[in-house]
Amino acid sequence: MNPHHKALVLGATGLTGSMLLPLLLDSDYYNKVTVLTRKPLGQQHPKLTAIEGDLMDLESYQEHFKEAIIFVCIGTTQAKTPDKKTYKAIDYGIPVKAAQIGASVGAKAILVISAMGADAESRVFYNRIKGEMEAAVLQAGLPDTFLFRPALIEGPREEFRFGEKMASVVMRIINPLIPRAYRPIAAATIAKAMLRVSLEGHPNTIIESAAIKELTK
Repeated sequence: MNPHHKALVLGATGLTGSMLLPLLLDSDYYNKVTVLTRKPLGQQHPKLTAIEGDLMDLESYQEHFKEAIIFVCIGTTQAKTPDKKTYKAIDYGIPVKAAQIGASVGAKAILVISAMGADAESRVFYNRIKGEMEAAVLQAGLPDTFLFRPALIEGPREEFRFGEKMASVVMRIINPLIPRAYRPIAAATIAKAMLRVSLEGHPNTIIESAAIKELTK
């Protein structure tokens, strides 16, 4: 194996990104892992380069996209970001700009966390933005693009999200009645699946929640 591969992570301080980062650092496949973050990462590693900056200004960091495999773990919620313009700038703008910059400078692949129910034609704002984001990321034309559509993501978060916490509690109670494809999924499972797909590829561009779980069995 030629371990001269670069990973670029957007969202490494979030729930799934924070679980993906150590997997990338431990992998022999990657010899350099760069993180673009808006707040201090708080860790060091011989492979790791942490850059604090504005994720809304990715053009300023184009050099780090060159020949990289890009992991986009960015995401907010309508409760945390009620302004729809700001919400779209994050959940649509950052992944799409990352894909466009990556395509322009020779990035090898992009892996993006989307959401179950993503649909550019949906009347639901959240689902529509995710669907529009997927279409625009695909249109960027990177050599390999993988879009992960997890169901409700579970795991320890730094910030308390009341809506997601309540949904998680309800889901656990009724979990036996929910079809497996729609059951909550652990952030650690998504992280492991993203690593595996980055190493081995996947026959599908869009990877639904049930398929994400299968990748870690």
